[in-house]
Amino acid sequence: MRLKSIHIILIAVVMLWSCGSSKDIAYMENSQTTDYAESQYLYDATIKPKDDVEILVHCPTSIEAAAVFNPVDPISTPNNPTNLHGYTSIKSYFVDNNGCIDFPLIGTVKIGGMTIDEAQSFIKDKIKIYFKSEDHFNVYINLPRYSISVVGEVHHPGLFTISNNKISVLEALARAGDMTIYGIRTDVKLIRELNDGRKEVHTLDLTDANIINSPYYYMQQRDILYVQPNEAKSKNSDIGSTARFWIKGASISISLAALIYSIVK
Repeated sequence: MRLKSIHIILIAVVMLWSCGSSKDIAYMENSQTTDYAESQYLYDATIKPKDDVEILVHCPTSIEAAAVFNPVDPISTPNNPTNLHGYTSIKSYFVDNNGCIDFPLIGTVKIGGMTIDEAQSFIKDKIKIYFKSEDHFNVYINLPRYSISVVGEVHHPGLFTISNNKISVLEALARAGDMTIYGIRTDVKLIRELNDGRKEVHTLDLTDANIINSPYYYMQQRDILYVQPNEAKSKNSDIGSTARFWIKGASISISLAALIYSIVK
């Protein structure tokens, strides 16, 4: 009977050990019961003040007309490294605090607040008077320095440049090597600067699957994601993680030994 009791205690201790190490570190714990209807939309980044936007006007039927809006002429030499549609570079424009850029011939135009597609259509409509009716031209816009930051209790904090202008908070954490076990999943801070310069701080609970329905699920350029340390990390910041592991193990071992001794004595 005593041996059976010892086995039960051992199993319980092992279960407590394994559960304790994974407690409060799971994402989207209620994913099976969450309604994702509100997440059915395609996210498009918008152009914001302080952005650098690359704009290329391409017209294969009237290269000379397009060249007015581009920094260089098309390069046909195969040995020269080229960019989109055979151009060695694409002109970059700085978006000022009013959301405006200074574009060749048409002057100051406001594209702040527009999506990439909206800005492309807007500029195309503005410059169509400089092309012949039979010309087929397009405007291409890119945000080359769309970046976000992830700091705090993650394995690899840093500044990350996003090539497709779209990243969710979970993808951002993946870029940063995921949270450490000391990160607070229920109180992640998203810091965002609005177009008028005001700052907002939003609290995200990543243990709740409703995060997918949140308007802050996708990060905007220059957003900062901050993962706070939990109380255990704060109190023991001067103790290495290996030392904490062995201290916890020793504590459990002592408790187990005491239980066994009280049974068999």
